[in-house]
Amino acid sequence: VRGAMSNYDAILAEAESNRLRAGDLARSDDTLGGTRGGFPSFPIETDSFLVSPVKSLRSPVKSLRSPTATHRTPRGSVSRNSLSNGGSGALASLRDVFTEFANFGVRGDERSDTMDGAKFAKFCRETRLQDGKTLDSQSVDIIFSKVKPRGERRITFEEFKDAVAMVGEMRGERFRDISERVASVGGPRARGTTRAEYVKFADPSNFTGAYAANLGFEIKPRKSADLGWKNKILVPSVDADMKRVFTEFCAFGHGNPCSMENKTFVKLLRDCGLIDGDGTCITNFHQTSADLIFAKVKPKGERVICVEDFVLCVLLVAEEIGEPYETIADSVRNCRPPSNNGGTIAEYNKFHDDKELYTGCYAAHFGVEKTPRQRPEWRGGNN
Repeated sequence: VRGAMSNYDAILAEAESNRLRAGDLARSDDTLGGTRGGFPSFPIETDSFLVSPVKSLRSPVKSLRSPTATHRTPRGSVSRNSLSNGGSGALASLRDVFTEFANFGVRGDERSDTMDGAKFAKFCRETRLQDGKTLDSQSVDIIFSKVKPRGERRITFEEFKDAVAMVGEMRGERFRDISERVASVGGPRARGTTRAEYVKFADPSNFTGAYAANLGFEIKPRKSADLGWKNKILVPSVDADMKRVFTEFCAFGHGNPCSMENKTFVKLLRDCGLIDGDGTCITNFHQTSADLIFAKVKPKGERVICVEDFVLCVLLVAEEIGEPYETIADSVRNCRPPSNNGGTIAEYNKFHDDKELYTGCYAAHFGVEKTPRQRPEWRGGNN
């Protein structure tokens, strides 16, 4: 550990000597407000400023110049005031790139002048500054943590320039070269993202109640259901054949011949050929549609329908399929009696099928006459 610390100190001393030889501009606390620790801005355009690449991330070293020293701008550099006002050339393009990455993924007309860690990592990846050798993802996260203010999670453009300068120091490149490379890349790109399909429930124009009120949309009045819709439909009369089919299917499986359940209604349509056994559509009609029609026709709170409601269900099925009522009614009338299609027939079991063996309440329920059991006298003797 002691040897590693000595090497670290030597690296810091070498970096500081390179800065002083290059004539780097130190940011004094009086000029910058003393919020970022005096990171260099690297505005020099000459080739004299070349920092030797260091593989480990170096902590920022404060300048040895006095805070009261005169801040001079070298020849051929861009002053800080001109950069803050928009600047020109590569630095102005760097501001545009910062704005594009900072607002990537922002919805609506909202614009942000700050950047979070995820956007900065995306910036380093897409500009190919993060090569995995001199600069990896961990180094990018550490640089972002060093330049951001304490307690904050986002950085401004001034702090973004500090981060770009530290990236250039790690890669051994000039600040201007990195700015030109970043400007040539342009804005961010949406890679490997899945564009979601349109969902009407996520459309704000369809929001209701509290969601519409919070977003400032007009609250749509709720439409009440028309409970008298049955009276507005001309229902065909119940003929003998329709009643016969209704009774046969209702009585199938020891059911009530006067009321039909949903499963019986679906079985009737399947046996008529309107729905196949797998529930897929033969005549543009699905089992789900049959369930919805049955739920619409049955009385509220009930689970069965009568024969009049059954005729109304057949009429709605014909409207759903797009055929005349008589065509669908003929298919129902010509339907064969219900059968156990594909059902499993149980084997003979004497305890269930032979009612002569029933005893007790089961024998009384099914009317089986049983002779009283003879109990021999176990005590013996006559009293």
